[in-house]
Amino acid sequence: MQIRPAQPSDEASLADLFLALNRYEESISQDRRIDAEGGAAALHAAWQQVRDTGGHALIVEVDGHLAGFLFMTFR
Repeated sequence: MQIRPAQPSDEASLADLFLALNRYEESISQDRRIDAEGGAAALHAAWQQVRDTGGHALIVEVDGHLAGFLFMTFR
């Protein structure tokens, strides 16, 4: 397992994870987009919040594959 800063090259894998999160949260909040564009939009919004707040975006890799992420923002 490796934890490292997220890179632009992680975008496609991160968008897939954000889509999976949207699909999970949709059953709770009923306000998530559950199409591929929705996953990409959620990722873009998260990146924007990280940049706007001086936060950090980390990913977890297991055997070279993206397994999780943590986007930290500061308020």
